[in-house]
Amino acid sequence: MTNEQKEPQDDDGGIGRLLRERLPRHPAPPVLRAAVVEALMPGRPRQPWWAPWLPSAFSAVATALIMLLYLAPRSPRRPAPIRFSS
Repeated sequence: MTNEQKEPQDDDGGIGRLLRERLPRHPAPPVLRAAVVEALMPGRPRQPWWAPWLPSAFSAVATALIMLLYLAPRSPRRPAPIRFSS
């Protein structure tokens, strides 16, 4: 019993060292490497979230203004007089 050795799993700090020493390291596939490099490289800025909605919103506002210009001249200028019957 005096010659018992301490198991490496008992030491939390040694587990990482053992994994680095005993497990083989495989290189990442080229596709993964390219994806990581592309994600980390500063490229063109992302399009804002509202950009796809902008043309639709402008066309809706333009349609509303055209309808307003079409319907406004046809509306009555003054209201009809109210006649009280007594």
